[in-house]
Amino acid sequence: MTLKEIIEVQRADGFKLRYRVRIDGAGQPLILLHGFTGSGAAWDEITPILAQSFTVIRPDLLGHGETDAPDDATRYHIYNSAGDILQIGKELGYERFALHGYSMGGRLALYLAQHFPVQVSALGLESASPGLRTPEERAARVESDEVLAAAISSRGVAQFVSKWEKLPIFAGLHRMSPEKQAKLREMRLNQRPLGLANSLKGMGTGKQASLWPRLNHYTGAVLILTGADDPKFCTIGDETKKYMSNAERVNIPGAGHTVHLEQTKAWLDAVGSFFKRNLR
Repeated sequence: MTLKEIIEVQRADGFKLRYRVRIDGAGQPLILLHGFTGSGAAWDEITPILAQSFTVIRPDLLGHGETDAPDDATRYHIYNSAGDILQIGKELGYERFALHGYSMGGRLALYLAQHFPVQVSALGLESASPGLRTPEERAARVESDEVLAAAISSRGVAQFVSKWEKLPIFAGLHRMSPEKQAKLREMRLNQRPLGLANSLKGMGTGKQASLWPRLNHYTGAVLILTGADDPKFCTIGDETKKYMSNAERVNIPGAGHTVHLEQTKAWLDAVGSFFKRNLR
């Protein structure tokens, strides 16, 4: 049975937010963080299996799904969002929890583990990056994200999603069943223009400080997971592993960027076994 929760987070400046959180199962807490244009529902297919061993916690991230979408893009900064995840854990009675994040959610999970390592019992990173290394790269990405955010605000989500789905990075999603593709498209189309635009402007890759210099700050168990058909993130994953000697590195054959949807069974085998080994 899935418990549907609205959890209120109050930040240090008094600003309040309402997060939509799905909670399933029993056992050690495992928080799953979805990617851009997603929601906690992105993990629906895998949750029943994970929930046999863990308490699976699936928030809609800020600006996504049914969670609040503030007008001010600075509210979305990755530091603020990381603090929100900590508060959600505490509201549910967990001072410490495992994290698995995909893409944008992976950046957030890695940021949280690097800055609040005591709270993270184990860390899974799926198609995730520690960020852009140089100020010039970050400035260029901020500029391109601002343009994309403006297009979402002016033209709406449907036109954006039609273009987003055609990006080469998501080519593997077309191997999924028509039913899975339709569910994913519906989730994307149900997003709000304001939430997506401000997520890009406040928490995009360009806005995030590079985590490369501090990757060794987290010494817990780490899984770096990529799809073998996603060469860019395979390279990033290999490079990340060099800086995290404690990390396990797994490539999933027949998967691109969105491993948990493209190769669900292989994802469950890799991620489920990792957390079972490392959560006691």
